[in-house]
Amino acid sequence: MSGMDTDQLQTLDRGLEVMMRLVERDGAWGVAELSLASGFNKSTTFRILRTLQRRGFVSQLPDGKYEARVEIFQFIMDRLSDRLNVQRVARSELERLASEVKETVTLSIISNRQVKCLDKVDSTAAVHVTHLLGRLSPIHLGSSGKAILAFLEQQEQDSYMDPLSLKSSSENAIIDVHKLTNDLEITRRVGYSESHQELDQGVSAVAAPIFDRFGRINGSLTILGFTQDFTSDITKQYGEAVKKAAATISVALGYSLVPRTS
Repeated sequence: MSGMDTDQLQTLDRGLEVMMRLVERDGAWGVAELSLASGFNKSTTFRILRTLQRRGFVSQLPDGKYEARVEIFQFIMDRLSDRLNVQRVARSELERLASEVKETVTLSIISNRQVKCLDKVDSTAAVHVTHLLGRLSPIHLGSSGKAILAFLEQQEQDSYMDPLSLKSSSENAIIDVHKLTNDLEITRRVGYSESHQELDQGVSAVAAPIFDRFGRINGSLTILGFTQDFTSDITKQYGEAVKKAAATISVALGYSLVPRTS
């Protein structure tokens, strides 16, 4: 490990120590008492506090003292809770759907502006398509990502539609903004997306969106198989099956399929 890496780890360790001090008791801290409690000099403590304040973890009160911002930790807990909930709630439906269609079924979420495979149930067939847990893929490639992209708020969706970022080495990928926009409109209309050899050669898939209790897109459920098996009729059959399973998961997460009236 280089000296720079060691220094960065030491800085991170000090920042975490200060953060833990801030949350271990009720009330705000002054720089001097926080410096004494953490064992760092006042200058170092002040720089750490300013950094944490700039990143939104800490706020400074009118009297000059500092306290941890509850909102940021609530946001973190909400995100982690949603992620854990969707995986736990979806598991039985993944297993049921995989058994029904005799294909591999995956659960995906957005992670760092990409699509991450969070869970999967492989087909029991001797020869089958699989997918790596934790695999990250561009959100505009493959049905898992497009099922999510299609249902994002317009402003967030637009942020992914930069022509410079729509790249792929696959000749089957949709990298034209207008064509992708049309594909997403079809996805919203029919309730599921489909892809054929966009990510992996010889692999086709259909995916449907999963929503949380607030009606926000939470992830997607996908059926994967060999392209040669995904005839037009099978694709439609699988599309309806994955849409129904995704809706079941959404309801279990608190989403209402009945439109709310004001």
